[in-house]
Amino acid sequence: SFNMLGNLMVSRDLVDPESKKGSEFFNAMIGLMEWTGHPNVVDVFPWLRWLDPQGLRRRMDRDLGNALRIASGIAKERMEELRGGRERKDFLDVLLEYEG
Repeated sequence: SFNMLGNLMVSRDLVDPESKKGSEFFNAMIGLMEWTGHPNVVDVFPWLRWLDPQGLRRRMDRDLGNALRIASGIAKERMEELRGGRERKDFLDVLLEYEG
């Protein structure tokens, strides 16, 4: 289902075993889902937020940064393709058209 969403949104296989970007993006998204599902001690004891006793903030920041870096790269590649006259008309193309 993750790959199906990737095909719908950006016309790209995100779970292709030969694609390094795809596997990195998939792993980052799995990490984000995992970290958001963990109970966080800081929710009960807010004064511990600065300490991040479970390391959830650090891991979330790492995985979110990786996911955003890869998504940004995909968007930049698509913008270059659009400048070259190549269109696919998927969700990303619609978003990029709306930007302008």
